[in-house]
Amino acid sequence: MTRNDILDYLNTIFQYKDFTEKYSVNGLQIEGRDSINKIAFSVDTNLFTIEEAVRQKADMLISHHGLFWPNLSSITEITKKRIQLLMNSDISLVGMHLPLDKHPEIGNNVSLIKLLNGKLISEFGSVSYLAEWEEEKDLKEVSDILDTNLNTNTKCFDFSKGKAKTFGVCTGNGSSELYSLFGKQCDLFITGELRYETIGLSREYGISLMVAGHYATETLGIKQLQNRIKNNLSVETIYIEDRIDY
Repeated sequence: MTRNDILDYLNTIFQYKDFTEKYSVNGLQIEGRDSINKIAFSVDTNLFTIEEAVRQKADMLISHHGLFWPNLSSITEITKKRIQLLMNSDISLVGMHLPLDKHPEIGNNVSLIKLLNGKLISEFGSVSYLAEWEEEKDLKEVSDILDTNLNTNTKCFDFSKGKAKTFGVCTGNGSSELYSLFGKQCDLFITGELRYETIGLSREYGISLMVAGHYATETLGIKQLQNRIKNNLSVETIYIEDRIDY
């Protein structure tokens, strides 16, 4: 397959060309060889994931966290090494940030709701989802599911008397999204990381919090995307694990 075939397929899934995002560049960030036989997938783009993509002889790296962010003003030091290694190896880099968080079928947030056997209620914020269980669940039960399936150590702040029926989900850093839940009917907010001040506010609103790790909560969507491409396109795929427990 060609590079453009892959990009067109990604656009049919995410409509990323029409997706407005102020944080990251979605789609092709670095152009490599035209022919694509093997695609590597990762949560992050760094020297370690790039080196592994080179070692595995990948033609393209699709990452949730690409290289191009608003604070990138020069190509120096580590950034230079990353880009140089990709270009010298003729590997294309594709970033898929908020479109992967928000996707209603394979996105990070929906995938986490499915993992917890929740029923989707509605969207909130810019990329997040509100869901519910048929019956109240003990927070410990929910935390155990996250720990077991995400290989993480979830930190729980109980502000709802140990139980929850409605819950909001925002993988990664959910600090800004959490504000959209205040004043709504919600017992629990699950995310990867939070700013300190949001914890006190959640206590005042009676919303329990589960913080399960930025990396851990964002492995679901990229793996779902890998599976979809593996099952629908004539390319080999690999997942590159580069875990940071934060």
